[in-house]
Amino acid sequence: MARARSSSGDEPLDILSRVLGRDGTIESSLSTGLEASLTPVTRTTARAATLVGLAGMAGLSLVSCAAGSPGGSGVSYADGSYSADGDYVAPSGPESITVELTIEDDAVTAVTVTPHAEEGTRESSFQTQFADNIADEVVGVDIDELEVSRVAGSSLTSTGFNAAIEEIKQQAAG
Repeated sequence: MARARSSSGDEPLDILSRVLGRDGTIESSLSTGLEASLTPVTRTTARAATLVGLAGMAGLSLVSCAAGSPGGSGVSYADGSYSADGDYVAPSGPESITVELTIEDDAVTAVTVTPHAEEGTRESSFQTQFADNIADEVVGVDIDELEVSRVAGSSLTSTGFNAAIEEIKQQAAG
């Protein structure tokens, strides 16, 4: 059975056994002075808090290991087609795009981006270039690994796209 290690290399259960003795008393040299000044009720509460805190640290270590495992978030998404708007701010002001995405076995199988910028503007040009090139970047990618930073020279449209993907993930998970 694998055991999580703290950043110092100590195992959480070893730390716990060094702090709490066999009879449940606190054995840490840092806490012995405090232990002597506590009432029996407060002493029991302090012991329980120490135990809960250390157990919590061990649990957090295990959770962080699981979150880094291959396969993304561990959420399974329902196959289907989803749509969401993604908003972002360009130098000219607020902009948005609509993202339509098809998911199969948690991977993107199709994507369409519909620009909303006013025709003939610089923003419209960026959104159109983004829409024309996004499929090459995301089709076949696991949805949990999907985060676009720049497509066809458009970095701001990517912000709107990523926001829409988060909304689609919520739709597909629920």
